[in-house]
Formats: sequence, C-alpha cells, structure tokens
Amino acid sequence: MACIYFVAPFRPITGHIAEYTSFITRELSPRNWRILCFDPATSGATFIAGHRLMRHRLWHGSTEPTYDTIPSIVQQSGVDPREGIVLWFQHENTPWPNEWQLIEMLKCLDLPKVITFHSLHFESSETPLGLRKAEFTLLERVLPHVEAITVFSEGARGAIAAAFAHHAAKVHLLRYGVSIYPHALRMTPREAKKTLHEFLVNCPELGHACRKALEEERIFLDPDTFVIGNAGFVAPRRHSDRLFMIRDILQQMLPRRRIVALRIATPQDEEQATHMRTMKLQQDQVSKFLIETQLPESMIPIALRAFDVNFCWPGEGVSGNILSRILGSGGVIAGQDLEETGETLKEAGAIAERELGLLVFSIYRLAVNPEEADRIRENAIAYATRFSWEKQARIHRALAERLAHPSEITPLPRPSDRSEKHKGRNPPRVRFTAASSGSEIQQG
Repeated sequence: MACIYFVAPFRPITGHIAEYTSFITRELSPRNWRILCFDPATSGATFIAGHRLMRHRLWHGSTEPTYDTIPSIVQQSGVDPREGIVLWFQHENTPWPNEWQLIEMLKCLDLPKVITFHSLHFESSETPLGLRKAEFTLLERVLPHVEAITVFSEGARGAIAAAFAHHAAKVHLLRYGVSIYPHALRMTPREAKKTLHEFLVNCPELGHACRKALEEERIFLDPDTFVIGNAGFVAPRRHSDRLFMIRDILQQMLPRRRIVALRIATPQDEEQATHMRTMKLQQDQVSKFLIETQLPESMIPIALRAFDVNFCWPGEGVSGNILSRILGSGGVIAGQDLEETGETLKEAGAIAERELGLLVFSIYRLAVNPEEADRIRENAIAYATRFSWEKQARIHRALAERLAHPSEITPLPRPSDRSEKHKGRNPPRVRFTAASSGSEIQQG
C-alpha cells in the first residue's frame, strides 16, 4: 500500500491546512502517511517541529538552512519504495512565500506528486472561465509537473478542465470531508438549546452582565424564540455584522414572533478585535448578543445544532471547514450561493441564495415552516454520511495507490455526490442512537 507524504510550507500545528490534514490522517493507517513541513524561505527541506499528535510520523528540524532534500529524507524514513511513495502538497489561498520555488521543486522531484488546492475560484470575472488570473498562471505552470491535482468543487474542476483540456485527466473532484458529531446528533435541537444555555449562563469568562442577560431573556429556553446564530472566526470578510441587520428585518416581517441574533466568537488578531468592537456597539443583550468566548470543542457542534439557522455569508465563496462543522452537527444553514459555498449548500439540501435579500426571505419561510427545518437537518446528516472523512480518506488512498503503481490500474471510488436514485427527493434518513458509539451510523 502506497505511503502518502503530506507536504506543507509552515508549522502544521495551526491553520486550515493543519485541520484538513489532521482529519484525513486520523482515517488512514499509521503506516500509510507521513508529514513533511518545511520553511521555503531557507530551503526546500528545512523542517520545523510540529504537532504532538503526529510526532511519530512528522519530520522535525531547525529553521537553519539544510542540504537535505525531500528524496533523501523520504529514503531515510524507512518506507519500502516498492510499496510506493506519493508526495501530496497542500495549497491554500495564501500563496507559498515563493511560488517560483514551489514550481522548481515540483520539476526536480522524481516522485509522484499531487496538489490539493483549497481555495480555487470559478466565478471570477478576471478570466473567461472563472479562475482568477493568478490561479490560471499558477495552474499553467504547475500542471505539467504533477501527476494529479484535487479540488473541492465541481465548478473548480470544470473550470480547470476547460482551461487546460490536455491536463483534464489530472483534475479530480474530492470534496471537503465532514466530521460527524454523534453526541450532538443524538440531541434534539431543543435539547441542544438547553445544553448551550446551561453552558453559557455558567461560563465565568462571559462576565456577570452577559450571563444575567442570557438567564433573564431565556432565548434558548423559550420555544417561540427563533435564534439566528453564527460561531467561529469573526473575520470582517465573513460579514458577521449582517447577522444583526437580518434579525431586524425578520422581526419586522414576523412582529408576533421573537427573533434573536447571536454571535459566538473570540478575536484571533487585531483586525478581528476591531470588527468585534464594532459589533459590540450594535448588541443590546436582549435580541442581539455578541458572546465573547471560545467554546470547547465538544460544545461547538451542540451550538451549531442549537441555532434555528446558522448564517453563512463568507464573501469569498470558500468556507469548507465552517460548513463541514455545521453539516456534521446536523445544523440548519442559510448561506451565500457563491462558488464552493453555494455548491456545497445546494448539494447538502440547505438554503443557498445569491442575494442577501432573497436569503432573508428564505429564512422567513423557514421560521414559519418548522417542518422545512427538519428536512434540512436530515439532509445535513445524509450529506455528512456521504462525505465523511473516512470516505474521503479512502479516495486519497485509492488515488495515491493508482499514482504509485500506474501499471496496475485501480479504479477510484465513485464520487459520493447525490445519486440518480435520490435525485429530486429527500436523501435517506440517518439516525443516531444513544446506544451507538464513536461515529456509528444506522441508515434506514
């Protein structure tokens, strides 16, 4: 079985790529993966100490220049070359410090190479096929020197295949995986609300005034209160401040219904801190709440399931990790129909609209038709099942095997997109029982 070396140009202890790689490697056998992480500013193979969880299969080193090469490090790792070795690069929206160096590295490496592009666009006006100019140029230079690339959306796959028809066979759709959270899925939305309420009113980090307001307003305990929520990074480009505006509009549309907007976040940098200070001026701790706390990992999916609707308007059209958490929690999402975000929302049977005004109207319809929310939650669980990290890791493994042993043609697992059998209908019901353990799933 081929061994995958996941390659990235920074410390693998934080960041979106680290999270993605961690989810994939959890589902692979330890003998089938390694991590290579280096500093491109000094050398093509200067390794940096990394994640404790991966320490036994992660190359450590200093930030000083080294004359080691990736092939020499791979050779020293003890992996039997007859099993097959594949270098799997990760490329996010922030370019490598030196794109030229990446391309030169790809040219020189005499091993099968794959690149996962985490944030390609396909609705840009910069080129006729929707790619951004910088993306087109990078792909033009990279594709001749790799055996495959993977993308998260059919739109990106189609744009690249059309732009570079002679390399179309190298482009693979491999959707962003979903973590399934059984402890949240076993709760009804009402139970999730109660659990979140108990956590927040007993969280000393929030301060007395905030906890008192949550206890008095009982926004998670009143069955007639409709909560629009959002949790996670509060970067300005995610338009979190629109949450309060949407709440005001919905309240006018539903004067007999109580509408509450709630944002849970902690700033990660000064830009986010400034954005949160602006939002803090808009909250009233009656119908608009800004909760400044970092939820424990186990509480995040419960919060996402508790919200009557999760608002998602990323602006860039790329938000795989955010949507993955909500879908794996069986949450309701109303979001922007743009590029990867829109494609994922529609594939998952959630709410997706091109314009914010249309999204508000869709949320209004959701508030007056509770059975629609139940259907969306079922769709979310079905999507999470189809695109679980376990299944996505299986495709990684199959593609690596195919590239490592090209003479032994191995068919890739079929993409888990909605099949003809279920097209136009609700997906199969998936239920989680209290007796199940881990991520066991019963389909019916």
